[in-house]
Amino acid sequence: MKLHGMLVFAALLFLGSNGLNAQQRDRNAGDGDGRNGPTTQAGNRSGREAFQQAQLKRLKDLMGSTDEEWKVLEPRLQKVQDLLRDSGSRSALGSGRGRRGGFGGAVSPDTPMTPVQEAAKELQDSLGSKDASPDEVKAKLTALRDARNKLQSDLQRAQDQVRELLTARQEAVLVMAGMLN
Repeated sequence: MKLHGMLVFAALLFLGSNGLNAQQRDRNAGDGDGRNGPTTQAGNRSGREAFQQAQLKRLKDLMGSTDEEWKVLEPRLQKVQDLLRDSGSRSALGSGRGRRGGFGGAVSPDTPMTPVQEAAKELQDSLGSKDASPDEVKAKLTALRDARNKLQSDLQRAQDQVRELLTARQEAVLVMAGMLN
């Protein structure tokens, strides 16, 4: 039993380190000399989608889900994965770096901004303006908090929809993987 738990833990560590390796590969792709060169928008998007699908496949294997279970679980887990990405819980979102006012991570220019990213950009623009009134800054801050609260509510609802289908072991795997809290 302890060996099985250690194997699950090691696999989860692999999931995290593999994600870092994929992020590094994405940054190094583009100019071929290892520097942080530009990547194509389509390549960046398809690489991210391929990584997410590979991550979900590994979770399926770790959870021991049957193909029938997975048909129901996968779309729900995909939604959780997307909401986590948008909330910044599992990525560089909110790290203060990247495009779109520093709150969107590195995304292609044609990717629509999330409501949280839009509110963060508007607040950052207000903070960058010497003419912004305290009331304007406060309103933008409230809008950002409201957008984050809505996203967290959506995330909690999506996680609950996944959790209702899981065994205790599957839930534990997803908690260790950061998909559930």
